[in-house]
Amino acid sequence: FGAMVEIDGRFHIQFRGEGLRYRDGDNWVLVPGSEPLDQLVYGFLPVSEDTFLIYGGERKWQTYGPAGVTDIIMPAEFPDSERFVTGGVTDDGTLVMATQTGEVYFFHYDSKQYQSVKVATGFVSDMVVGDDGMVLTISDDGFAAIRYPSSWTLIDADSNLEGSVSS
Repeated sequence: FGAMVEIDGRFHIQFRGEGLRYRDGDNWVLVPGSEPLDQLVYGFLPVSEDTFLIYGGERKWQTYGPAGVTDIIMPAEFPDSERFVTGGVTDDGTLVMATQTGEVYFFHYDSKQYQSVKVATGFVSDMVVGDDGMVLTISDDGFAAIRYPSSWTLIDADSNLEGSVSS
């Protein structure tokens, strides 16, 4: 088995080697058009009312929706789908995905813009996106809390400030 996803009020489960199935009485019904989802899927994240971004396993980047499974193009420098192990969505629709190598990515699906932050030296085993914009992660290194969006202040020549920053 792979990931579960709720579609139209019904839970669908990935049956590896087959596609998505849902329970109808005593039967597991194969969802037509989901057959390409035969390899392990770690998760589905909603990118619209009826379409989901698929991540994890040995997958290329794809979406699943009314048209079935569709290959998509991600930014060239964005990690492969197989590096992501858990994900969630913020109230503003930003996709949040954590990797096997300790990064958390904040991804805006429509614009394909993203930011990332390193929260661990290895595998992020789970993540929760809170209603208050806080993203909590857990790894072998411990817990991390990330407020999203974080507030930034830009100090530059347009601010009438000059100087240098040292760390």
